[in-house]
Amino acid sequence: MYRIVKKRSSERKDSQLVELAGRCWLISQLLQAGLEVARPERDRGIDLIAYLDLDETARDFIACPIQVKAASKTAFSVDPKYSRFPRMLIVYVWELDNPAQTAAYALTYAEALAIAGGDEVD
Repeated sequence: MYRIVKKRSSERKDSQLVELAGRCWLISQLLQAGLEVARPERDRGIDLIAYLDLDETARDFIACPIQVKAASKTAFSVDPKYSRFPRMLIVYVWELDNPAQTAAYALTYAEALAIAGGDEVD
């Protein structure tokens, strides 16, 4: 696993609550952007599926699997287990402790790995 972590506080947050907050924030953003969102019933590496089903310009069902990585401040990690989903986006939701600063960054596994100092992006 590749991990770059930047913590600005010694305070330890409940990781499940942070993950829930990040997932809910991201769902809200996706819905506001006009996408639909589904949550898989089982955790097999995919947290959400964003999709278009009735878009007149696409005229097709389009879906994208998403792995959510949420952090109270900022944190970056890449787990090799996500390499098995080449079309999945790993969405890093940062600064959940500061709603005015909360932001999301969506990367493919290859892009995240390149940032972490692993293989180059094709």
